[in-house]
This record gives sequence, structure tokens and C-alpha cells, in this order.
Amino acid sequence: MKYQKGSLNIVASPIGNLGDFSSRAKEVLSQVDLIASEDTRHSRILLGQFSITTPITSYFEYSAKKTEDFLISKLMSGKNIAIITDAGTPTVSDPGARLVARARKEGIEVIPIPGASAAIAALSVSGMPTQPFHFWGFFPPTKSKRFRIYKQICDLDGTHCFFESKHKITKHVEEWKEVFSDFYFMIGREMTKQFETYHWGRAPQVLDEVMQSDLRGEFTVVLSRELMD
Repeated sequence: MKYQKGSLNIVASPIGNLGDFSSRAKEVLSQVDLIASEDTRHSRILLGQFSITTPITSYFEYSAKKTEDFLISKLMSGKNIAIITDAGTPTVSDPGARLVARARKEGIEVIPIPGASAAIAALSVSGMPTQPFHFWGFFPPTKSKRFRIYKQICDLDGTHCFFESKHKITKHVEEWKEVFSDFYFMIGREMTKQFETYHWGRAPQVLDEVMQSDLRGEFTVVLSRELMD
């Protein structure tokens, strides 16, 4: 028996403030057959806030290949599936991009359900040029690989954005002072949450300011050599 293929929905979730969860996102999550989530415990709490009871399965980096086989088989049999991540838009520094590519190759419809994005939110309040814009996600753990990326950032025109964790920012800030001494920085912490904080200015002063602040949460960093005229 030949089934009509289902759809794969890429659903953005709030990066902190539940008010940013769109009505369309909630509707889609209520109507699909299955939700694939980066962290099922976190997602069940979020979905419970809106009485969404759709079945949920785990989909994270270290089990991605096995889970993708399962999800593709479900999609090919006609099931509609949504992907959500812990915060923000799936496939952007989160699992999902390879699944989208496989779905495209299989002729499965892939539908974006837009919403919160930490990178775009930070860019919008940076005062830095928005074109061109380069997004780097999280830097690799190896120093040599990080410095190769730093060199690319220095060589490329435009504004750059990356994510940084509270566990690594102390060490990496010293590297940024060395490499990006003539850049402007805008660093957002706990964006859209109760204690959201933004640090803006030239390195190294703004980096020293960050190190003297509360280092809890994750950081979104935007930097550029220029500001908008």
C-alpha cells in the first residue's frame, strides 16, 4: 500500500519569554502526530504550559542518525512530525539540519513555523550593520580551530554572531581581547527573560565589564568593526 507522505514542521520555541510562543506554533504542535525534541523533559514542561499532549520522542545530537531513520520512516508512512529545540529555532546550532536534508531528498514537505531566534534578536539591538551577517554558532573546543575561525572573522566584512556558554566564556574572553581589540561588541545574556542584560561597546572595555557581571546563563555575542552610520 502506498501512503501519502507526511510533513516535517520546523517549529520555533521561546528563547525565554513564553509570550513569544506563537499561536501558529502551538496549533501545529497540537495537531501533528509526533514531536521530536532535543530534550524531552524540558519540552514536556513547555508543552504542558499550553495543554499540548502530542506524543514526544527524543532527538538529540548523539542519537541523531538512529532517530532520523525512525522519523523518516514515519514521515514516509504519512505521519506529520514537528521538531522543537530547547529554545529558539531548530536546525540553527541545534539538531535537525541533516534530517531536513534527508526529508528534502525524499520529497517530503518541510514547513517552517517561524518564531524566536537569539541571533536575529541580538543583531536587531546591536546597532551594527545587518548586511552581510555571519553566524558561527558555538565555537569548537579546540583552541587551534577557534583561532582559525577568529581569523575568518577578521578577514570578512560585516557583522558576526556566535553563542557562548557560561562554562567557557571566562577563558574565551581573554582570546577575544587579543584578537578583536578593534571591534565593537554587543553581548546579550538571558535574553527575553526577567534578568536579561546587554553589554555594548568596544573591546576590551566591554569584555572586562562582562567578566565583572553575573555569568549565569548563555550568551549571544555580536561583533563588528563598524556601527551603522
